[in-house]
Amino acid sequence: MIRHGWNGRRGRPSHLAFSSAALILAAACASAAGPRHRVTPDTSYVVFRNATEDQVRVFFYEGDRAWPIGEVQAFRSARLAVPADLTMRRGITVTLAAVPVGGRGLTGDPATGAIVRSDAELIDHVTEFSWTLAGHTLAAEPALRHP
Repeated sequence: MIRHGWNGRRGRPSHLAFSSAALILAAACASAAGPRHRVTPDTSYVVFRNATEDQVRVFFYEGDRAWPIGEVQAFRSARLAVPADLTMRRGITVTLAAVPVGGRGLTGDPATGAIVRSDAELIDHVTEFSWTLAGHTLAAEPALRHP
């Protein structure tokens, strides 16, 4: 007589293998489906408004070293996370910079791709401002934060 189910030893190894595989697959799917690069409430970020007709790449510069923080579409605003490596180094001086990705200038000529930089700021205070790129000027004003 052949018995099926949990009474015999034959069913246990395959059931355990199936359960283990299902658990691993579920964990892999959950981690792959989760959002990435999200700005969380405890993340330091800058508010960047692009008031130009070109998409721009935004960077922090510490001396000659560039720290890319994101891209902002033309006439849009974005919250861009400050790299943790910078926020942990209190007292360093950085500049915020924007570089046009493409597009045309006022005369229809291709954009030059020139870097527009802010004045130097302490990394401790850079998130206290909202930054606006307008033409070839990068201006800051006190940030309005919502709790």
